[in-house]
Amino acid sequence: MAQTFQEKQQSRRIKMSTGNFFSRMWNAVVFGFGAAIGASVANAALGACCG
Repeated sequence: MAQTFQEKQQSRRIKMSTGNFFSRMWNAVVFGFGAAIGASVANAALGACCG
């Protein structure tokens, strides 16, 4: 059974949106780790010099 053009477009859109979702989630995870590490480094530096 052949898919119509509209069905193909819709399935492509769904695949792209799920891909974008996982990409955004991954970016958020990486950003979260970076922020946490940066905060730890900043706290360690401030604690060493000012604590």
